Amino acid sequence: WACQYLTFLRRAMVVPLLVDGLGRIINATLFNFDQIFGLYSMLLDALMRTLSAVMEVISLLFMVGILSEQRAEIKVDRARPLCRNISPQTRCAVWLDKVRELSERSMSVDAMLELYKRLGPGGDVMPHFDPRRSTTHDVVRQALIPLSCVGDGGTAYCEVAAEARETRSSRQRMVPERMVT
Repeated sequence: WACQYLTFLRRAMVVPLLVDGLGRIINATLFNFDQIFGLYSMLLDALMRTLSAVMEVISLLFMVGILSEQRAEIKVDRARPLCRNISPQTRCAVWLDKVRELSERSMSVDAMLELYKRLGPGGDVMPHFDPRRSTTHDVVRQALIPLSCVGDGGTAYCEVAAEARETRSSRQRMVPERMVT
């Protein structure tokens, strides 16, 4: 998408540059014949500058997207079964079960601090971690996802963390008291 957008920007800039270049060539040519085209030279110069400015504004509007229709490309995976055959009651029950399962995922502050200790030069995960420079995206991609890989797939990190497993075996699932991001 980046290459397509850069190509679009390049094309949008060609038109005003060509108009401006053409105007400068015509101006330079008529400058040599100033005695013959004196008044017309000034009018043509004003016209070319105005045309150049108008073309720049139009190109800018195209670049910003005001004058062009843009639609997001949505790719639908047809291989995945769509739950169209399921009754609304079953679909609602499945939905509520998943929402309940997601809402009960939690980890303690101790588990978060253990994860934090594992990050950085002294830890065994993401040795280049710097709390002042590393972003959430960096930590998720380079620490949490690798730590939560199970077989060919993955699961939530809180499911994999040792304390989360111990907590689940000793008591029933509970909705977390706080959300920390």
